[in-house]
Amino acid sequence: MRKGETASLERELKKRNEELEEELKRSKEREDHVRRQLRAALDRLSVAEDAEERLCVQLGDLEAEALQQAREYHARIVSLVDQLSRAHSLLNTTFPLPSPSWSQGVSLCMLLWSAWLSLSGVRWCVMKCWHDHRKIGWCVYVDSVVKVNVW
Repeated sequence: MRKGETASLERELKKRNEELEEELKRSKEREDHVRRQLRAALDRLSVAEDAEERLCVQLGDLEAEALQQAREYHARIVSLVDQLSRAHSLLNTTFPLPSPSWSQGVSLCMLLWSAWLSLSGVRWCVMKCWHDHRKIGWCVYVDSVVKVNVW
């Protein structure tokens, strides 16, 4: 090999070495960028997992509270039914009636209806009154008062 050829080969190798070093530098920069993105994604995942855990705890608390409220509501209904039964019993023993009439049945029905609507939190309601498959009037419930309009 001659000196000119060696110098030319050396320049080419130097140039190729610089290109490879530049490519390596860009590759390391891309790798660092991808590592930063991965680290940020892992941080976001950790935050999301913590939030999910907090939400699950809150949901469990709400479910327990709803169950407790349902049990209290059921106990209140049972208590009111018992009170109504005792009141009905007391009425029958205090004022015995020879035979139940249609109007007594309607009165008891309206009393039960009124109690149920009051417990349900209903402020007003209108209902058709029926007897022997015929509409006989309207029952109106407004703020715990039942009014019956019979034709």
